[in-house]
Amino acid sequence: MYYAFAWLQWDDRQAVLWDLPARKFYVFGLVFWPQDFFYLALLLIMAGLTLFFFTALAGRIWCGYACPQTVWTEVFIWMERWAEGDRGRQMKLDAAPWSRDKVLRKTAKHTMWLVFALWTGFTFVGYFTPIRDLADRISPFAWGGWETFWVLFYALATWGNAGFLREQVCKYMCPYARFQSAMFDRNTLIVAYDPRRGESRGARRKGSLASVLERARGLLPMDVANSAVVAAAQHRSAADLRIGARATTGLVVDAQSDLPPAPEVNSPRTSATASTARSACRSARPASTSATACSTSASPVAPAWMPATR
Repeated sequence: MYYAFAWLQWDDRQAVLWDLPARKFYVFGLVFWPQDFFYLALLLIMAGLTLFFFTALAGRIWCGYACPQTVWTEVFIWMERWAEGDRGRQMKLDAAPWSRDKVLRKTAKHTMWLVFALWTGFTFVGYFTPIRDLADRISPFAWGGWETFWVLFYALATWGNAGFLREQVCKYMCPYARFQSAMFDRNTLIVAYDPRRGESRGARRKGSLASVLERARGLLPMDVANSAVVAAAQHRSAADLRIGARATTGLVVDAQSDLPPAPEVNSPRTSATASTARSACRSARPASTSATACSTSASPVAPAWMPATR
């Protein structure tokens, strides 16, 4: 829509055009004047309420599918993969010394990025200056100062945001990301941790299993998985306590009293940690101290179903 609507014609004019010198704003068959801006206010209010509604209902669908930053970032990533390969190949290429192949791949990537960014900036200005006239004045070059500035500015913003900053724009610059967490509740659909696939925890070799159902334990029953999640939140690791991390899942807040015991997995790391703690305790305690007292007074060791370190 962004790249196509500027080229559409309606009678003898551009279909979508914001003619600032004439104070006229054309949207297909409609013509808006400055005194009609309350329609824009109503439209923005409706768009905001719709955004909030769908965020609470289905999560960050705007961020994932409709945000221009997301769309342009995906386009830039596609061009990057075409020129340099997947993520593993890109890392090897960055670490490799400069060669003819590396120069060609980097040049191809940035050339495609630059052409796409300039096309984006040109289209942006084409909504304020008739885009066909703007295209006719490329050769010989006869753009005005402001036209040139805004084409280059918008192109540079697209190139920097989608090519380099990417998710940093969402984390630190986007105002919507700052307050959207207030629109979430426990029933909002989000990309989240699946306890039935992640509990009990342990090392798994990548690519060793084609499906989670091929694991020896299969999928845990939901009550057992929920029990593991609640226990992990109630017995936080030293790393969690140090950084102040806390669980946000509703399972912890509304922990059921009839949950079964959390599953335990004796991994080599946790077993070694526990045996080391017990050995240190036995060597340090007086001879009259009981083994039971030693086991209870030793430094706390994370349960077997929790990772020993983060």
